[in-house]
Amino acid sequence: MALFSSGKDKKTTKVRPTVLRTQNVARELLQIAHSNNIKVEELDFKLLETKTYTRLKDEAIPDMEWTEMSQEELYEMDDATALLNANFEIKQVHEVEIFSKSNDESLYKNFKLAVGANATKCKVYLTISAGSEVQYSETFERELLALINKRKVRAGILINVFDEMLPDVISKISAFVRVSKKAIYQKKETLLIAESYEPKLTVNDALILHFENKTEIVVDENKKMDYSSRGFIKNVKKDELLIEYRKAKIGKAGRSCRGFFIKPKEPVIRYEPTFKIDETIKEIETFDNIHYIAVINGYISFEDNKYAI
Repeated sequence: MALFSSGKDKKTTKVRPTVLRTQNVARELLQIAHSNNIKVEELDFKLLETKTYTRLKDEAIPDMEWTEMSQEELYEMDDATALLNANFEIKQVHEVEIFSKSNDESLYKNFKLAVGANATKCKVYLTISAGSEVQYSETFERELLALINKRKVRAGILINVFDEMLPDVISKISAFVRVSKKAIYQKKETLLIAESYEPKLTVNDALILHFENKTEIVVDENKKMDYSSRGFIKNVKKDELLIEYRKAKIGKAGRSCRGFFIKPKEPVIRYEPTFKIDETIKEIETFDNIHYIAVINGYISFEDNKYAI
């Protein structure tokens, strides 16, 4: 519900403080802004409480109950075996108070903070914009933590999980501001404030014809160009790597700082060798690849699906 006040130029909408519990604060802000016909930038919120819940999903029990975790349990939750289990789920429910932004002179109005993440959302960064200004106060560290957590919550990032480096980051910023009394950031500063389990990307297979990448132009004594060397016949040397087959590798699972499990994609296998070789080329296979290497000097040829020198 909104209260309306009119000025000489335009009508201002003030949203009455609303307390609610939600997993998605950004969505609630958008809905309240839409219902009151105002911009979402005109709203602010206060984080009152956050509860964290986990469970092990079981297809046989579709309505498996969630278990609330204590703050101590959160800090101890660093077991990769559990966190990289596809059936493990984690969520946070926030109690927030949403209200219209005030025009009061906040100590942090010129302290330009932003929270961003990499593509997988497994690394979260705090950015302090160049030109930011802030004054030190006795409650600076506590208020800075509240500001960072608000931005993380709005971005859908878990708080008090994967962010064990955050106290050190806050202490570093606080020390700079305390010494300066009124700190001014001359250049942008970016700091890591959360890091979860980065997935390892799946690699598809590949077939590389190294001998085809050679460029050879042979000129005889009479300065005539030998066109047989211009891509039609390739001269190769003993022990030269001719062909390389890189095997496909399935990636490694991860979990983002939003709490979501990241499943690796299945590799696409399209280039497994189907050709043959004769005794002039040797094959060496390892865990990662297959190498085809020249046994003698000569010219490589390909006929009837067989490579030979």
